[in-house]
Amino acid sequence: MIYPYRFVLMIFILVYCSSIGISADRNITRLLVGFKQPVDLNKILHKVTPLTTKSFYNEKLYCLDIHTNNLESIISQMTSDPMVAFVEIDRSWFITTENNKGKAILEKQAMPEWLDIIQADRLNELDLGRKVLVAILDTGIDLENRYFQDHVSVNPLESVKDGIDNDANGFIDDIYGWNFGDNTSTTQDILGHGTHVTSILLATFNHCKVLPIKINSGGNFEFKTSALVEALNYAMLMGAKVINMSLTLSEYSESVHFAIKTAYESGIVLVAAVGNNSNQIAYPAKLEEVIAVGSLYSATELAYWFSPSGEEIDITAPGVKIDVIEIGGDAFYATGTSMSAPMVSGAIAALLDMNPHLKPQTIRNLLSDSARDLGTPGEDDMFGAGALDCTQLQKIALPMLTLPTTPFYCYSKKIPIDIEYFLPRFDTDVYIYIGLKKDELIWLLLPEGTWQLASEVQNGYVGFLQNYDQSTKGFLFGNQGIFPPLILSQWMTGNYLLGMAVVDAYGQYLAPISWSYVNIF
Repeated sequence: MIYPYRFVLMIFILVYCSSIGISADRNITRLLVGFKQPVDLNKILHKVTPLTTKSFYNEKLYCLDIHTNNLESIISQMTSDPMVAFVEIDRSWFITTENNKGKAILEKQAMPEWLDIIQADRLNELDLGRKVLVAILDTGIDLENRYFQDHVSVNPLESVKDGIDNDANGFIDDIYGWNFGDNTSTTQDILGHGTHVTSILLATFNHCKVLPIKINSGGNFEFKTSALVEALNYAMLMGAKVINMSLTLSEYSESVHFAIKTAYESGIVLVAAVGNNSNQIAYPAKLEEVIAVGSLYSATELAYWFSPSGEEIDITAPGVKIDVIEIGGDAFYATGTSMSAPMVSGAIAALLDMNPHLKPQTIRNLLSDSARDLGTPGEDDMFGAGALDCTQLQKIALPMLTLPTTPFYCYSKKIPIDIEYFLPRFDTDVYIYIGLKKDELIWLLLPEGTWQLASEVQNGYVGFLQNYDQSTKGFLFGNQGIFPPLILSQWMTGNYLLGMAVVDAYGQYLAPISWSYVNIF
């Protein structure tokens, strides 16, 4: 999110000439108007006749294009109405990035260091094949890039460009997302930023789907507040579970905050870069509903020359000279907090792939509790909770059984053993199954403490936890356990697996089965 040299002059001119909400026709201004509840717009506007109107969020937010004449009196009239929550003029903002010039062939290249720092490979252990949808609000992505082709979300009801809104969602031919900067279905990236962000997301966790939502207009990095608001609404409409925003606003926007709160309350996890102004954390990262991500330049050091500090920062991830995929498929190096945010979004996608019931606050807690502490012990204004650590994240997100450590996992029939359990928060009703497996046979532990072949049991769960929204650990078997110490004398000598499965009310697994070797002699 720091400008490349080739765009400096262009950006300078755009910044100098940009206006607040004035369209190509300088006599027209776009207003964003929020209401406390759905309303009849005509009763609010009275004598004002908008040139165009567009409503979102069940008619609680409107975009109005009006003549600029008497703008102040029009705004005054609307804000005085008790039903109006806010009125703001559409603003221009910029997506920016710094790219270091080293080019290389990506294929067969050694694993980039940043993947080692965050230990991204551990996220694969959370994958249950749900293909969580992550919305990338950016400059679009390289749709023709072969690295992305299996990951770009395709709207099944708009699979052919026929000029018809087949799914009646208000967007014609939105096969691969939507372009809110130009109000078209073209989400192909021509600047590279969104492509870089997407490549980092997929390198972090390769088992998700990507919804490209382009918010910039034309071939520049400019985007409007209204485009961001509409993009957030579209992401929610299309079923995104994670929204990545590698973009910044230098000032607070009520309409953006309204859109973000609505998405958050619907269960979407929102992630944003904190910006590259080392003096101040930018919006929307500054909002409490958003997970704010800063940048490291090594495993332990903050990229202090651009990554800002502040109490709003939640977590950090590598952000300097990050290997990314360029438009066309070549490798590139990119720097900025824009590159750190999709690493966190990828980790979140992995958590939701494992358990789609997890709430945004639970995910924030998991990231915080698993972060590698840096700087002042505990949370601080430089690193937040610390650095993204996917190994620790995987450990605290998975249910687990822990047996006493023995050579070669060998346990005597004559010696009772204690077994500990750990259950993370699931945010839903869960059924717990404990099984002992040998070859093709599985015995299930029943609530009364007996074991029975799974094929002979109709409901073989050992426990039911209603709306389980806490993490617990203790002894499953032991003198202070749920059951007495486990005695293995009833089992034949041989190699077994002891496992725990957790499923929801629909029979969906909420974690990979946790198996432990048990060699009985």
